[in-house]
Formats: sequence, structure tokens, C-alpha cells
Amino acid sequence: MALDMASRTRRIGVEVIEPARLDAALKATGMTQSAVCRVLEIDAKTMNNWVNGRVRLHRLGWFAITHALGLPHAWRPGDPAPTHPAVAVPNDEPPEGTS
Repeated sequence: MALDMASRTRRIGVEVIEPARLDAALKATGMTQSAVCRVLEIDAKTMNNWVNGRVRLHRLGWFAITHALGLPHAWRPGDPAPTHPAVAVPNDEPPEGTS
């Protein structure tokens, strides 16, 4: 008997990151979705689907995003955020030396 993805996710205990947590992380650091997409080399549609809850964001994706934003993996809305993200470029500006 085949299980749907939601059933398998619950059964094996995979942590799913809530869209509101991802949106709050972006806002707390002042990063745009497109800037994080460039750093992670992912499609903007993928990020938009995560933020809007159309696709589940699992722990591995969350770890990559928090690393790019300079946040600890356990970050929750309301926790302090760094003033300067670790990797990502704020406000969709290209990295220095590129055009």
C-alpha cells in the first residue's frame, strides 16, 4: 500500500519548517527572496513556493537558508537576528566586482 508524502513525513518524523518561520527569517534579516535564491542557486519559483506554503520546506533546505541569512538553525520568530547576513547579499544588489 503506497503512502502519500504527508503520511510518510509524519511517520518518519521529518521536521517541516512552517512558511511563516521562513518569511519571518527573511524579514528579520532584511533579505529578499531573490537575493537568497542567488546565493543558494535555486529558482525563484522554489523559494516562492516555500514562502507561500505550496511546497514543504524540510530541514536541509532550512539549514541552507539559515546559513545564508547568518541565523542559527534553531532560530525562531522573535529571536534576535544578525545585522549583517553571513553570506547573502541584501537588497538584490550584485556582489562586488560583478555586473
